[in-house]
Amino acid sequence: MIKTNNFRNCKISLKRIFKLRNFNSYILNLKSIFVYRNWFNDFIKHFILNISTEYPDKVQIINSPQNIEVILWNDLDRWTLNEIFCWECYKLKSKEGIVILDLGGNIGLSAKYFLSKNKNSKVYIYEPNEELNSKVRIQLREFGKKRFYLEKKGIGLRNSKGFLKKGYHSRYSYMQISDSEKENLIPIVSLENAIKNCINKFGRCDVLKIDIEGMGYLALNTINIDFSVKPKNILIEEDVGKDLDLLWLKNNYISKRNFSGIDLYELKINC
Repeated sequence: MIKTNNFRNCKISLKRIFKLRNFNSYILNLKSIFVYRNWFNDFIKHFILNISTEYPDKVQIINSPQNIEVILWNDLDRWTLNEIFCWECYKLKSKEGIVILDLGGNIGLSAKYFLSKNKNSKVYIYEPNEELNSKVRIQLREFGKKRFYLEKKGIGLRNSKGFLKKGYHSRYSYMQISDSEKENLIPIVSLENAIKNCINKFGRCDVLKIDIEGMGYLALNTINIDFSVKPKNILIEEDVGKDLDLLWLKNNYISKRNFSGIDLYELKINC
């Protein structure tokens, strides 16, 4: 059994080193030295070498301008932590306080990244999984309720009710919204209404961050061509469907891909 576990850990370690998203990932991982306060323990030992630890685990992050502590509940949370704080997949040019609509809050690491970058930033979070909801609240409790709002709803192609189906993604904690399988009934809100809700709560919506397990571009494709609300930036972590028109998106945004491999859309100057 010991030999089997050692072999398994070795395979996982090699995968983490050699099967990253792109070549830039190797460069971005060098930043880990300046991100983890206990670099050898939290990055080399637990992330690269996959040496097990007890969960939940607290990790100290050297962050600018505010050093923070993040809480992890499993090994896969370490991937998310590394992507957000080392690769900075959601890094934005603006240094000012902004309002971010975070679709797919997971355990709150992306929201914590945004909130810790500027004391005046606020985040409106959608996360339909109740278990993850409780983790988001624990993760963000240092910021106070005035700086973030958490809504237990999923993003769908219309306002309706759907079902939460477990096991859509290899990471156990991620979910897919299904219209047919009666598992956990949850309310679903359209992307247009999600943006409006953010504005009603915080007065604006500067950035749209989307990580909703393959539904992102489908949701963007439902936005009416005349929808007047346009966040300055859209960050989305999925492949675009070739059969989608995406007229609202294409008419109003310039498409790029940031250094960490995330699709970044910047609002055109004349829009």
